[in-house]
Amino acid sequence: MYSVLRQPSEPEIHNSTWDKSNNITTIRERIETDFTIPPIRHHEGLGNNGSTGSFDIGKYVTWGIAMRTPVIMITWAVAGCIFSVGHHFYYDRLDGSIAGTPNQQNWALRFGTAFSFLTIALLKASCDAAYKQYIWTLFKRKSYSLDTLDKLFALTTDIFAFVSWELISKAKLAVFLALTSWLMALAGITPPATLSVGPGFRNQTIVTSLASINWNAKGFTNILGYNGHTSSEVRQISSSSAQSMSIIPITPPNGNSTFYTQFYGPTVQCSPANSSQIPIFDEYAFKMWNTSYTMASKAKFEAGLGSNSWNVLANATARTSPWYDAPLMNVFSAFSPYAGDRFWFGANIFSSLTPSGPGSTIDENNNWSPGINSTLISNAMPQWRNPAWKRTPSSTANSLALFIVQQIFIQTSTDSIVCSMRNASFSVRHEFVNGVQTVAEYTITDSKPFWVPSQSGDFQSLTDPVTNVTPSTDYWRPYYSYMSVFQAFTALLNGNISTTLMDIVALDNPKGKFLFDGNVTVNTENSKILQHGLSACDDFAHGYWDGDNAIGLGPFGPVPWRKSFNATFKDNSASGSFSNISNNLFTKPAFMCRNRTLIHAIEDLANNITISMLSSSNLVSQNAQTVPVTYFTAQNIYLYDAKNLVISYSIAALFTLFVLTIGFLSLKFNGVAHSTSFSAIIATTRNAELDAVSKGHSLGALPAGLQGVRLRFGELVGNGGMKEGMAVGEGVSASGREGSGHIGFGKVENVVPLRRGGRYW
Repeated sequence: MYSVLRQPSEPEIHNSTWDKSNNITTIRERIETDFTIPPIRHHEGLGNNGSTGSFDIGKYVTWGIAMRTPVIMITWAVAGCIFSVGHHFYYDRLDGSIAGTPNQQNWALRFGTAFSFLTIALLKASCDAAYKQYIWTLFKRKSYSLDTLDKLFALTTDIFAFVSWELISKAKLAVFLALTSWLMALAGITPPATLSVGPGFRNQTIVTSLASINWNAKGFTNILGYNGHTSSEVRQISSSSAQSMSIIPITPPNGNSTFYTQFYGPTVQCSPANSSQIPIFDEYAFKMWNTSYTMASKAKFEAGLGSNSWNVLANATARTSPWYDAPLMNVFSAFSPYAGDRFWFGANIFSSLTPSGPGSTIDENNNWSPGINSTLISNAMPQWRNPAWKRTPSSTANSLALFIVQQIFIQTSTDSIVCSMRNASFSVRHEFVNGVQTVAEYTITDSKPFWVPSQSGDFQSLTDPVTNVTPSTDYWRPYYSYMSVFQAFTALLNGNISTTLMDIVALDNPKGKFLFDGNVTVNTENSKILQHGLSACDDFAHGYWDGDNAIGLGPFGPVPWRKSFNATFKDNSASGSFSNISNNLFTKPAFMCRNRTLIHAIEDLANNITISMLSSSNLVSQNAQTVPVTYFTAQNIYLYDAKNLVISYSIAALFTLFVLTIGFLSLKFNGVAHSTSFSAIIATTRNAELDAVSKGHSLGALPAGLQGVRLRFGELVGNGGMKEGMAVGEGVSASGREGSGHIGFGKVENVVPLRRGGRYW
């Protein structure tokens, strides 16, 4: 450059000898006198017309980080993150929306691809900018072959640049940063594909007219005179609901919809027997114990009360097996005291205590009379003289009609339970998918006792005390309907379930030996409870009589099986020990019994039956209520997998943050913002030493022999530090110039480390 600006008449300097005390001053004076054009800033150079401008050759380098480079690094990274967030919100907005035509779907994916491309491109640009700053720290700290320097400069753009052992061994972090830049593209593969098109439902809520239970419907009850009989349709619905322990699906307004229905209907509330009800169970247990068909509850069994049937036997030796004449084990009994005989449905059901015994009778609702003292029942039954009605004519001093709350009494081996009839508000949530009811949940509120006349025949004599008007039968139809549902419910429970060990068989050959498979068998099963899900409750599956609590006989009466004759017959048993008792009678799936408790399961059954009445068109009124119905229309919709998009972009952002951290640390180390531009190459490679290396190769293609020349960036010393116009041997020594030497790439032996903030030209 100096030779271009020198005056033509200026003589050239050849073979000068370097003298640190005189020559520098002389050369500087000559340079200063040679400039005929006033010096300009170092940014000035060639003019627009290609002419050369003058510059201040005495200007020292300026230390300090120009803001442009760090701002660019941060801007690209932030912009990339913004586009990634925009990509997420764009896809999130499309999620669940109608996909539209194939062309519209393609445009959605094109926009997604554009977001992904811009995100990755900007993050990569930020990484590349940081990489450029880092490699200059390597140039200042280490020497590299010319071939390795080429590859460091090209590492983010030329994949083959990675093929260098020196690069891998001496610039590991640079390789990692460059790989991060290359592999950044992988993070752009997944995000566009996180939006897909699939079948879905579009939600639309419309107020719709729906059916509701009509308790005035004639389909509930067949009324003969004033006696009501539960219709076959109500019985069928109740039985179907009980078998599945679920709500029978209704006909929905649409195959894919969800909605709520609300109505009032009968339910039951179950609880352990109270002090006024316990005497009923005590008498029931006593009567069942003292019959020819002795049936024991846990309380009677543990009390050790005797049985008339045992007294027939003169002594224990007459008992030929450990089960002979042992009491039956009561697993379940149920009866409804006020739902038979002359009361509600006029059936004459008072009979023997054993419905399965000779001469026993049950009514159409499987109800039977246990022969309980009527005074005990009357004391326990809720009663109310209804002031709104009087009996005409009245046969009692009190003419007000007697209303009661219907109840069902339930005895298990261990518990005494009473379930009372109530009137409650039902709120039922229905959900249908492709015409199949998938959800039927309900809540019950405003539950109150349901009062009915003590006998259905009273309806014909009940008179309004103010108007003296006796309503027609249709006026009382809601009462009949409620009672029909209650009776269909109790019909599924009424009766007895008892078990025994009578499968012990005396063998004729060999004589005197016995065979017992260890299983308990059912003796009495006239209750329909075994036909539905209530038998899944622990009262059945894991009741008191399970295992060795099964009743056998000892020398002086009933004892648990483990204390019975099984020890005596053990040695004579053809099958081995008599000590293992198993009960495999009740195997319904556990889900049928909520919370594994019979009380809650009975309440569930009653509620399921009431709600299931909605399934019959004969028991509802169409368009009786308007409710918001959410329709789910099957359509192709956009489905967005946000998780994979967030993961992909987060990984890319984290690696970018790491690279940026390295970049900013490099800026601090360098003390200046470097670049790999052409002007930067000119500024750092202009010295006599490199001129000599590249002589004869100015086309840019260096032979292989020169690729091994080792270079380093720093302060040039010796001949490498020559100023323009100096001859070989007139190089500047750093130690002699107090840090005012030249900076650039040079052979490793002619370069010393830079001092940040030093004076260099």
